[in-house]
Amino acid sequence: MAIATGALVAWSAVYVRALLVHPARWHTVIDAVMLGALGLCAQWLVPATWLAHGDSWVLALAGFACVGYQCHTEIVLGSVVTLIVVGGAVCGTLIAPPNAMLFMSSWMVVAAALSRVQWILVRRGGRIADEQMAAAERARIAQRVADAVRADERALANALHDTAATTLLMVGIGQGTDRALLAAQAERDLAVLSTYGGGLPPQADLILLLRAAADLVAARVDFEVSGELFLPSDVAGAIADAAGEALNNVVRHAGVNQAALGVRGDADRVEVEIVDNGRGFLLDQVGDTRRGLRESIYGRMHAIGGRAHISTSLGAGTRVVLEWRYG
Repeated sequence: MAIATGALVAWSAVYVRALLVHPARWHTVIDAVMLGALGLCAQWLVPATWLAHGDSWVLALAGFACVGYQCHTEIVLGSVVTLIVVGGAVCGTLIAPPNAMLFMSSWMVVAAALSRVQWILVRRGGRIADEQMAAAERARIAQRVADAVRADERALANALHDTAATTLLMVGIGQGTDRALLAAQAERDLAVLSTYGGGLPPQADLILLLRAAADLVAARVDFEVSGELFLPSDVAGAIADAAGEALNNVVRHAGVNQAALGVRGDADRVEVEIVDNGRGFLLDQVGDTRRGLRESIYGRMHAIGGRAHISTSLGAGTRVVLEWRYG
């Protein structure tokens, strides 16, 4: 018995290492043959008193093996090795009393079949879960693509509103009588629109962008800022575009041609303020269909995680504050 146990332990180490390197093949058949031989020799390996009470460590080991085979073999190989093990156990039971062990030997076939069914269900459930996860990931990717497309469309629509649409409005309300000014405005509009769709550098100077935005409006802008302030390009661009729309609103609606623009903060927190002494307006009476405030100012700041505050009243001018914080 000691020799059989030592040989079994040594082979088990070899078998486990072989399974880790290669899928179940010839070594699984050898393992089944060895277990079948143990079952055939059970009468010499198990004390008779144990067998009389229906106890056999050989049958227990063979049963565990038959169940385990189903988890790492295909159905044909799993069936073959199970029959080898069960055949050896049944033959060993038939040639040595008591025959009460015959039922336990035969039950290994049922246990192996149940293990195979369970393994099939587990693998099928895993495939279904993988398919659902893949479908969910495809849906998330499609949603991100759709969101990016809509964001680009909104950005282009805002750019059109702030450039070409503003220039046409100037003509419509009689502010485009100066042909030289109108031509310069149209040239700047074309320059702004031609930049959409191109790549951006990682950082941009907000002060430089604000001065460029001020150059696009037909009003005098008093800058209360100097130096440089580098921010992520998308952040700096959105703030500058929102400030440019606020300056355009001064020209279109405030009835004055002068505004003040101030910048406070640093790369972690920045606040841009645009103030005019124009006629002002009632903020709660601005229609929902007007893009100027909803998209070009509020929308742009919201898209970068910032905020826009507008305070105004009739006859008291307008104050627009654009805030952004890192993170």
